Amino acid sequence: MFGLPAGKSKMSNKSAKNAEILQKVKECQFQEVVSRYDEKDAILYALSVGEGEFGGTTILGDVRKELKVLLSELFNSRVLFPFSVLDQMIGSMGDYNPMMILHGEQYLELNGPLPLSATVKTSAEISAIQDKGKGALIVVKATTRDASNNKILEETHSTCRTWWSRQCESRHQVNSAVSYSMINPFQWGSKGKCEYPREKTSPGAAIFYRMMGDRNPLHCDPNLAAVAGFDQPILHGLCTFGHAGRAVLHHFCDNDVSRFRSIQGRFLKVVYPGETIITQMWREGNKILFQSKVEERPDGNVLVGAVEIVPRESKL
Repeated sequence: MFGLPAGKSKMSNKSAKNAEILQKVKECQFQEVVSRYDEKDAILYALSVGEGEFGGTTILGDVRKELKVLLSELFNSRVLFPFSVLDQMIGSMGDYNPMMILHGEQYLELNGPLPLSATVKTSAEISAIQDKGKGALIVVKATTRDASNNKILEETHSTCRTWWSRQCESRHQVNSAVSYSMINPFQWGSKGKCEYPREKTSPGAAIFYRMMGDRNPLHCDPNLAAVAGFDQPILHGLCTFGHAGRAVLHHFCDNDVSRFRSIQGRFLKVVYPGETIITQMWREGNKILFQSKVEERPDGNVLVGAVEIVPRESKL
C-alpha cells in the first residue's frame, strides 16, 4: 500500500484543522452581553475619534448641550459595539491565533437617537460564513436593546477576515479579494464632492481608543504588530470609521443625531497613529458616500462606505 506524500498529508491535516475551526464558529452560542453607558462614555468615545480637535462640535462648551451630538458617536464604542461578542466568537475557535483575524466590514443601523444613559443588552449570532481557501469570512449579527423596555436601539453586522497562515497573502490589503460584501460598488466622481478638514491623528490615538474596550495587542505592541506583518501598531478600523461618521454628521446632518439612520464601511488598508485622515463625501439623495484617505500615503483609500440619513422633514 502506498501512502500519501508527506507534503500532501500535512496539507490534508491543515485543511481538516481549518474545517474544524469553522465548524466550531458555526456552532458558537453567544451569551447575552449586558452593559451600561452614561454621559462620561459618550464624551470619552467622542474624544477617542478626534472630537474637539478642530472647528465644529467641541466638548469644551456646554457639556449637556453637546451630549446629543456626542451620543450619536457611541455607535461603535465599547458600549454599543460589543467587543465581548467578538471575544466569544474567537474563544470558540480553540487555539486559533487571534492575531490572524482582521475586521473587514462594519454595518450599523440605529433605531432612533440613543438615550442619554441606559443599561443595554446585546444578543448575537453568526449570520454568514464563507470559506475562502486561504482563510474565511465570518459575519456576526448583533442586536442591542434597552434593558428597561426591550426596545431595539441598534443592529450591527461585523465582517471578520481570518487567515490560516501568515504567509498566505499580504495582510496590508485587508479586503482585496473579498467577494461577500454588504456594500455595493460606488461610482465616484467630482460632482457634489465635499472634503472634510484634514484630521491629524495623535501618535497615541490607538492607545486612547483601547479604552473603548478593544484590547487587541495589534494596536499597541510593536513586536506583535511586526509578527502580523505591519510596520508598527495600527489604528483600530472602528476609530477610522468613527472619524468618517463624524464627518457626515457635521456636514450633512447639522449635528442632528435623529437624522443619522445607518452607516456601513469596508476597511481597505490600515491607518497608523499619527497619520492624517482625509474624508471625501458625495451626496446621492438620502445616501452619503464617503472614502477616507491618508495624506502621508497617497496610495488609495483606507476606508469606503455610505451613510443613510433621514430627510429634515421626516425624522425617526
